[in-house]
Amino acid sequence: MPKAALRSNADRGEETRRKILDAAESLFAERGFHGVSLRDITTLAKVENALASYHFKVKDHLISAVVLRRAEEHRFDLVNSLEATILARKPGLPTNLDLVKAYARPALEKIARGPGWAAYIKIIVGIQNLDRNNTVSLLTNSIYDDTIRLFVTAFERANPGVPKRSVQFSLYFLHGAFIHILSQGRTFERLIDDAKGFQDPAELLEELANSFAFGLDGKARARAQRS
Repeated sequence: MPKAALRSNADRGEETRRKILDAAESLFAERGFHGVSLRDITTLAKVENALASYHFKVKDHLISAVVLRRAEEHRFDLVNSLEATILARKPGLPTNLDLVKAYARPALEKIARGPGWAAYIKIIVGIQNLDRNNTVSLLTNSIYDDTIRLFVTAFERANPGVPKRSVQFSLYFLHGAFIHILSQGRTFERLIDDAKGFQDPAELLEELANSFAFGLDGKARARAQRS
């Protein structure tokens, strides 16, 4: 077979794979992993059903491919955000306000880039809510584990006057609040007269960072007063 024909076949295969991934990303974000079939995905992608099996074998492999397609860039941005924040404060330590912004900014910025990234972030949030031993969790969660540990260590170092366990609990609560924000749930906003700010990434980041930093800084002050 001529090289041009081989390249053409490879290009068509890559285009088909991209269509399947785009469709899967959109549907997994909308319905969750268990609410979507391979046929749903190929119908949206406008490709033959057999092609999903050819490229990805089973749905578990497909969700893994969807996550891996964007995960490395997101993980890189998180690490870069943290490192830049730490560097900016040397020779001192970053504040809690600095660290919360470093943690939250990359995801909020990516959501603002368009529906693809917004769908991806929503998928990651959905996976966070699955049991740790769920097949999908086992395939994807470890991608971010080392990055999250970097943030935990940074917060612990930035709060030497607060017991590590207390810092970890605070991060647990921060993560839970941020997961809710990223899920794009609108239950609370419907109860507010003017909810526009709850959908503004810049205002969300500022208010989240200030609220969390105030609480953790307060723990340090309270401990200092008792000493």
